[in-house]
Amino acid sequence: MFSVREVGEDARLQFEAAVYRLGQGKARSAFSRAMNHETAKARTRVNRVLRRQTGIKVGDISRATKFLRAYPNKLQAEINAQGDPFPLKHFRARQFKYGVRANPWNTSRRFPGSFIIRSIDGNVFHRTGKLNSKSGRMNAIEKMWGPSLPREIMQPDPLREFDMGGDAVLNRAMHELRRILDGA
Repeated sequence: MFSVREVGEDARLQFEAAVYRLGQGKARSAFSRAMNHETAKARTRVNRVLRRQTGIKVGDISRATKFLRAYPNKLQAEINAQGDPFPLKHFRARQFKYGVRANPWNTSRRFPGSFIIRSIDGNVFHRTGKLNSKSGRMNAIEKMWGPSLPREIMQPDPLREFDMGGDAVLNRAMHELRRILDGA
């Protein structure tokens, strides 16, 4: 949620005068439109940072992040990320003699002893050394995962990008108020 910071006395007085002239209903409507406008811009910035930070494709990030709009009766806009961690197969995983190389967190990494099973959708696995219930032998395998968007969106860089729009909400609200006043 955006936080509105300290503003100059003149801007505050202009804002209060516009709200007084319009009434609370229209003013809340203008403020919710301003919040939605700035939160949509913040979502774009956050998605760009997540792409650089995680290496996840832009389309996958857009599908996993949701924009919850503000309304006149609920002046709160949010960006939520949901979903499980992404499997390593999403990060250009390639099989080598030593194991697998992939690029999670936008960094090339080696995963020694791991392997790709093409018949299981090309996912990357590693041996756990635990009992396999189907074979009765100690050869159980486990799928390997990369970054999780709900965890990554709470890192400092995406939070900073989201919080950058806090100052702009008040400016956008004044723009919306003037637009309504000029049209009325």
